Amino acid sequence: MSNFFQVKSLPVLRSFFSVNALAETISEAYALNVLSCQLIKGMLLDTYKITSSEGLFIFRVYRSGKRTLEEILSESDFLLHLHNAGIFVPIVVPKVDGTRVLTLPAPEGTRYALMLNYIEGKTLNCVPVPENYYKYGRAISNIHKFADTLSGSYSFTRPTLNLEFLLEIPLRMIREVLYYRVDDIEYLFLVSERIKRTILSLSATSPVYGICHGDVDCSNVLISTDGKITPIDFDFFGLGWRTYDIASFYADSRYLKLPLEARQAFLEGYLEIRLLTNEEKQARLS
Repeated sequence: MSNFFQVKSLPVLRSFFSVNALAETISEAYALNVLSCQLIKGMLLDTYKITSSEGLFIFRVYRSGKRTLEEILSESDFLLHLHNAGIFVPIVVPKVDGTRVLTLPAPEGTRYALMLNYIEGKTLNCVPVPENYYKYGRAISNIHKFADTLSGSYSFTRPTLNLEFLLEIPLRMIREVLYYRVDDIEYLFLVSERIKRTILSLSATSPVYGICHGDVDCSNVLISTDGKITPIDFDFFGLGWRTYDIASFYADSRYLKLPLEARQAFLEGYLEIRLLTNEEKQARLS
């Protein structure tokens, strides 16, 4: 009797490309002389630093099924709109054929990718001074302001940062993992009901509601040596309540144990561009 056991082919959930093969593909698609291709972050997106004879670039590869082609093009268009408005953000580098999205075949399915200009700088938690928190708040407020100036020709295809995204999906995920902590789960659901009432007390019209960055934390902004602030990583941008962006920074600053002055400076910078409405100021857990 044979002890050999043959395993059938198993589905692949996530793969990583050979950096050498990826470098060759990028060289051809973008007409670059790629010298190195380095994976610098592999989380929701795989982010590579591309060093070429023509300069440095950032190459971002989306997971299969994570974003549709239309959603990615919408992100690219939005970045260009902000760039044209004078806001420092990454911009997409087109391929040789003029298109912006590179399609890559992978074992788990089709994966899309974007090439972005490289931005020199350190993340905010590496340069923790009040002036930078202030500038970050101002930059996010400017993003909200100029998002409302998009023309009717802009094709907006993005997820909505609604109650399902903010509360229901995270709660389901927590319950699946911590199902045995019944009292804690019950408490979280009670708090979520209070949060829902607060969120629903806000109107769903501009300027309270509109396009948000969606992931405002200290790792998603770069500070150059001359103090220039550049928000990055717009993968979660979409329609939602603008105070979510403020709350995201508050939550991250608490997680990082930043002083109260960091949140005060961020809010001061934000309010310089857009004042909060009375309903935003009065929103409280009830």
